[in-house]
Amino acid sequence: MVHDGHRTLGELISLDGKISLITGAASGIGRAIAERYAEAGSALMLVDIDREKLNNFAEILRGRKVDVAQFIVDLSRKEEIDRLWEEIGSNPPDILVNNAGIYPFRKFDEVDEEFLDRVLNINLKSVFWMCQKMIGAREDKGGAIINISSIEAILPFKDWPLCIWPQQMGRTFPYEKPCKRLQQQGLQDQRPATRRNKHAGNQECRKRHPETAARPDQGWP
Repeated sequence: MVHDGHRTLGELISLDGKISLITGAASGIGRAIAERYAEAGSALMLVDIDREKLNNFAEILRGRKVDVAQFIVDLSRKEEIDRLWEEIGSNPPDILVNNAGIYPFRKFDEVDEEFLDRVLNINLKSVFWMCQKMIGAREDKGGAIINISSIEAILPFKDWPLCIWPQQMGRTFPYEKPCKRLQQQGLQDQRPATRRNKHAGNQECRKRHPETAARPDQGWP
């Protein structure tokens, strides 16, 4: 069956008999992933910090006869990640989707330790701990891990300098205007991977958001 010109995921692949754990599943991309995996027949373990949204979504899925378990977890706290995997116990997921992330905005010279720690704990450390737990739980069984990132890892936005996704840190902060002097002192070599990137997604993003997209090839206006 084709819906709006697209086949359902269940018509393309089968996840029957599989269990998928998806973080940040109460809304947005995580919710969309969960819905598509359910289409393909997967049982779901849904993780989010928003209890109300997660419980409501889980009830919707159960109404569609989807096998769902939900877990309220603050992924910024390792002890809660440990508790999650203890609760999962001897029936670990076949597929782990590390989707959860936060997207705060703050000027580079206004970032304090608490703000930075929260971003890194969720966007970086939780991914590490979740992968570690998944690998340990699966042992020799095999499985799949999918880590969701952001286009800002390769195309940071001007004036939003904090590393929203950890892999972009070295490339993002030099774009902030207060740090322009650092470029002049030799740190501009942190940008070549971004400058060289010709990926179509980057070009499309620049077309859609010309007023905010950083343009390393042109320098500052």
